[in-house]
Amino acid sequence: NLMSNEDYFRNRSRQYQWSVQGRFKKRIRFDEVVTGQEFGRPFRNAPSSRIVKKGLHLLKHKLPDTFECELFSDEPRFEHPLLAGCQHFRVDRPEDIGGIPESHFYGVGEDGDIIENTILLGDVEVPQDGLARRKYFSKNSNLAKYHFETDFVYTFDFFSNFFVPSRYRLDLTPFFSIDLIPYFNGYPLFMSMAKEKASGKYLWATEMWHKRLLNHDEPPGRMAKFFVSDSSSSLEDGDTEN
Repeated sequence: NLMSNEDYFRNRSRQYQWSVQGRFKKRIRFDEVVTGQEFGRPFRNAPSSRIVKKGLHLLKHKLPDTFECELFSDEPRFEHPLLAGCQHFRVDRPEDIGGIPESHFYGVGEDGDIIENTILLGDVEVPQDGLARRKYFSKNSNLAKYHFETDFVYTFDFFSNFFVPSRYRLDLTPFFSIDLIPYFNGYPLFMSMAKEKASGKYLWATEMWHKRLLNHDEPPGRMAKFFVSDSSSSLEDGDTEN
């Protein structure tokens, strides 16, 4: 049975959790299923490309090798393989889950987290720890060896420590917070998303809206203005200013 919100979030820095459990309708290779964020309009008040690229460079050691990013296009996006993104993952046989009520999740630990279990992948090289598994599946050579099969039940667990849905802000430290509303041009974030890379069809997609997105013309805050590009001279060749 799922924990109450109060019990799950007590003494944790997590801001939300989103889990999905189910079966695939067709066989599909691991590297063909991605997650991330997509926006149907260009960003507003965007930081200069140099600042963004510098930030991505500093985060390179924390990002999957398969991370793809187009932040300065007319339809910004970033994505990476689903198995390199979800914090917890498990594979089960349907007969082991039979009789579980719809309000319950199979494979939930006492702490409310999904218990990692990749035994049914049939490869001892796949780590049984979530962090190590994400690192293992950050490489396309490892992803291409496995398929999501139609006769297994898969569980994916996502959570965030920094994004605060109630305020639509990134709380990076107790003293540094970034309001995201002025940048997204009225477009919502995905709480969770998975799609087939080749066709672009969503397997699931849950948008996270905030009423302030409807008034997205509000200007960025004082700290954000420091990073905003105010002239095309701050854009590198090949970038566009919006």
